[in-house]
Amino acid sequence: MRLQSFNLFLHTSLADTYPKVYILGIAAMSSIARIVRAEWFDPNKFTIYQMGGNIQPDVQKPEYNIKCDIKAAQDVVHSGADIHLITSDATFQEPMMITDESEIFKEVSFFAEKGRAVFKLLTRNYRAFRETIGRKWGYFPYLSDALAFSALESSFVSFSSRKIEVLDTGRTVPSENGSNINVSNPVVDGERFMVYLQKRLSLLESTLSLIDK
Repeated sequence: MRLQSFNLFLHTSLADTYPKVYILGIAAMSSIARIVRAEWFDPNKFTIYQMGGNIQPDVQKPEYNIKCDIKAAQDVVHSGADIHLITSDATFQEPMMITDESEIFKEVSFFAEKGRAVFKLLTRNYRAFRETIGRKWGYFPYLSDALAFSALESSFVSFSSRKIEVLDTGRTVPSENGSNINVSNPVVDGERFMVYLQKRLSLLESTLSLIDK
């Protein structure tokens, strides 16, 4: 069973019903920490895919999803669950970067022009990002969330088992005394990922077309 939204009672019910529950986290780990702290939590029943973290030794700045709630990240990483961490060196790569000239953006814009509300929202969010963070820092948005989601069901992201810990500063570092988790490798099959994403968008557009009829 795979689950994205958070509801503590629902997770309890799922853990009682299914032999394995998959959780995807794409922001801070606050909600997931509530699960691993619960009395009924069984680490053998949960597989957690979490976006965030940066374990490169030359990077001193904590990654955003970790520093938002450091204590939560520490509790999740050391929970004993099967954890897959999709780190920023995997998500912040050129194939995952979106500009006005990106084919994926052109496709989304095409569907938006056909009147699809979901795609209109995507284009508005993109332009709002470019007008704020992009204009200030010269920073383009990346498909980090989408890549993290795809890691649950595809092989675009590969993982290596590593012992890490989350420091009180929010940095994620290798440590012999740390917890053994699956950390994403920096090499991502970006071409296959983009094909996968375009198929997903086309399927969504087709579904919306049927609903509108």
